[in-house]
Amino acid sequence: MNITKQVRSLEKLKIFDSRGFLPDLPDSITPRLQRELKSLYNNFNGFSAFGGAMHCFPSKASERTDITSWNKNELWKNRYPIDLKHVLCFAQSIIGDQYCIVGEKVGRFDPETGDVEAIGTSLKEWFDVINEETDFATGRPLLLEREENNGLVPDHSLLIPKIPFVCGGQFSVDNVVAVEAVRAMRIRGGIASQIHGHPDGTVFEFSFDE
Repeated sequence: MNITKQVRSLEKLKIFDSRGFLPDLPDSITPRLQRELKSLYNNFNGFSAFGGAMHCFPSKASERTDITSWNKNELWKNRYPIDLKHVLCFAQSIIGDQYCIVGEKVGRFDPETGDVEAIGTSLKEWFDVINEETDFATGRPLLLEREENNGLVPDHSLLIPKIPFVCGGQFSVDNVVAVEAVRAMRIRGGIASQIHGHPDGTVFEFSFDE
C-alpha cells in the first residue's frame, strides 16, 4: 500500500490541506526517508486521525504550528537534557509522544524522558504501528474518556499527566490536564531534565517551570 492509501485508510481522518511542500530536510536523514517524507507531504499538508488523537504537522504556515516551527530548538527542544537538533518530529499523539525521524530510523520520542524508541526504517512501519497499536500509539482511550467527561480538548493542546507516567502516574482521565502544546512540551522537558541521570526509585519533588 502506498503512502497516500495508508493515510486515507486512517480512522476519523481530517486532512488539513490537499498538498504541502517540505523545506530542505536535515542531511542526517537518509535519502530514502527524505523521499518518503516528501511523498507524504506532496499529497497531504498535515492531518489528524483517530478523532484528534494523532496529529501530523503541516509543512507550511497555517492556523496550526508547521513542521519547521515545531522543530526549532528554542521552541521546546532546548528544555531537554540532550541535544535534539538531529531529531525531526513530524507527528504527535494527544499525550505528547513525538513521532520522529533520526538518521535512518523512524522512532517514538518519549516526552517525559527524552528517550527515542526505534519503530522501524520506513514510514510504512510507522503507519503499521499506529494502525495495529492505535490505543497505545495515540492515547485515544484517554482522549475519548476525557472528552466524554469534560468536553472537547482545546485545539493545539495536549493531555499531560499531573503525576508523570514515568513516575507511576495513572494513565487515567483523573491524572491528566489539557495544556497548550508548546507549553506542555516545555513543562515535560523540564521534568525530563530533573529525572535525567537518576536511578530508578529516586524520590522527586518537581519544579514545573517552563
